[in-house]
Amino acid sequence: MSKIIYNRACRSFLANYLKQSRNQVHSRLFGCSSKSMFERVQSSHSSKVIPSLLAFTLAYAYSEPKDEERQLLEQADKLFDSNKLEEMISLLKSLKCWEENNEVLWRIARCNYHQLKYRTDKGSQEYMSILEDSFSLVEKSLKINDKCGSAYKWAAIILDEYSTAQGTKARIANLLRIKEFMEKAIEFSPHDPTAYYLLGEWHYGCSSVTWVERNLANLFFGSLPEASYELALELFERAEKIESGFYSKNQIMIAKTLLALNREKDRATNHLKSIVNKYKGSVKWADTEAYKEATQLLNKMGEKVPD
Repeated sequence: MSKIIYNRACRSFLANYLKQSRNQVHSRLFGCSSKSMFERVQSSHSSKVIPSLLAFTLAYAYSEPKDEERQLLEQADKLFDSNKLEEMISLLKSLKCWEENNEVLWRIARCNYHQLKYRTDKGSQEYMSILEDSFSLVEKSLKINDKCGSAYKWAAIILDEYSTAQGTKARIANLLRIKEFMEKAIEFSPHDPTAYYLLGEWHYGCSSVTWVERNLANLFFGSLPEASYELALELFERAEKIESGFYSKNQIMIAKTLLALNREKDRATNHLKSIVNKYKGSVKWADTEAYKEATQLLNKMGEKVPD
């Protein structure tokens, strides 16, 4: 008798479920209703049916939202790559319960950070407020998922920018925390070349501090954290091995680190000329910055800048 009840219940459940429109399914899967699909089944069928239906219900309910969400995130990333930042934010916030979605939170923080690059009021109250809000979003993302490499990466980037805007003392005070974020980014996203670039830049920056900054660090914090140009170069080159040409500024940093080490000047020179040739005329912010810096370095070295 229980087998007959089970079969009828399954057929009834499937028929009713499949009659629902796609919009109804999407709303239920992405909504924040306190009454789950499984609870609705439980209220209409006997307790003997419920355990067997649970596996089917959960498998269906939790597979489609992941697919839908992934598609939305991929679309948002394409908008980001096209510098359509406002459209990207609107799309991400169209996802129900986006405030509780760690993948959405760090992406919005990333978008806010990139919007600041085009502003000229660096250090203003509004500028700092946007950075504070962005960092709060990333912190919330990490509270939801503390194994998200991308969130750690953007925590490091945003905190570094915020500390730099505050001044030398604040930047030195946050150096170790920034480094920890970068190391966590590598731990949880070992195939992300940008994570290695960031840690390499951290080592380069700490190795290049001025006499004033070093003495300030000694005064307030005992000393600067250990860092080296050697490790910086290793990290930049590791990033290129993961994805060659992924970021124009990583290529700049390889040349700068070689020059700082007073090693392979010809290689550094060729690298800089290659950057000038590759990124001349680019409209991307990072590429234009890399082009300018490569040109300046070549002029400083007395080398001819490619036409």
